[in-house]
Parts: sequence; C-alpha cells; structure tokens
Amino acid sequence: MLQVPAAPSDTLKFQVALGNFEANDLSGRRWRTDDLRAKVTFVDIWSTSCGPCRREHPEIQRFYEKAKATSNVQVLTFAMDADPRRVESYMKENSYTFPVIVSEELVGKLFPAGGLPQAWVIDPEGRRSDPFVAWPSGRVLLEVERFAGLRR
Repeated sequence: MLQVPAAPSDTLKFQVALGNFEANDLSGRRWRTDDLRAKVTFVDIWSTSCGPCRREHPEIQRFYEKAKATSNVQVLTFAMDADPRRVESYMKENSYTFPVIVSEELVGKLFPAGGLPQAWVIDPEGRRSDPFVAWPSGRVLLEVERFAGLRR
C-alpha cells in the first residue's frame, strides 16, 4: 500500500525564540526584537527579483493596511536584495507601504530556511513559527487573523 505523507500542520506552532536583532527599515524606523513581542507579527522574506514574491505583495499590502487598524497584529518584511535603492524604487513604483528591512545577513541569522518567498509568524512571546512552504501567503494571513482573534 502506498504511504501518504502527513499533511503539514494545520495550526500555527511556536517553539523557537526569535534571536536578538536591531535594524532600520526603509522609512528609518528602528526595529528591535522587543518590538515583535506583545503582538502577532507576520514576517515575509522576499526579493525584488523573485516573481512569486512580487505576486504576493498586493495581498501583503492589503493585510498591512488591515493590521495597522489593530493593536495586536503587525507586518514586517525583509528584502534579500543587495541594493536598498532597488528595494526603495520597487516599493515606490508599486505604492507599497509595508515595512521593509533590507538585510540578507539578518535574515540568515533569524530565519534559517532557504528559498523565497518565506512566510513566518512571531507570537506575542517572541517565538517564531516554522516557515510556511506549503501554505500560500493568503492562508498564512488568514491563520494570523485567527490566531490574533480577528477572525473565527
């Protein structure tokens, strides 16, 4: 009989504490590990040269607008591009306003997985989820809303 592998977990699980970091986003806001505590944080890792990443950005922008109206959910993205000016230009061209930290080194330190795009969730205690490779970004965003109590 053919063995069918188990489906990926259908719930968010948080087991690993996010490492300490401090970095500025493109708007100049200083982000620290403590800024990711007490809220549910959706994290997206992307690059301007990644087609699947670019296709997710309109949905991430809509989610960011929704999250800004809450007190317990936030969005933070990390761009893997070497040139921050390229990321700035891309964001401006597309009228995206979600926060972006440009740092391949920091991504490698905080989120040890490969491939792009990557989606992660940080819980209010500062623990990160496993990366979501089988879920589309819309599903991850839906689970973030459920976890944060914004949706049943």
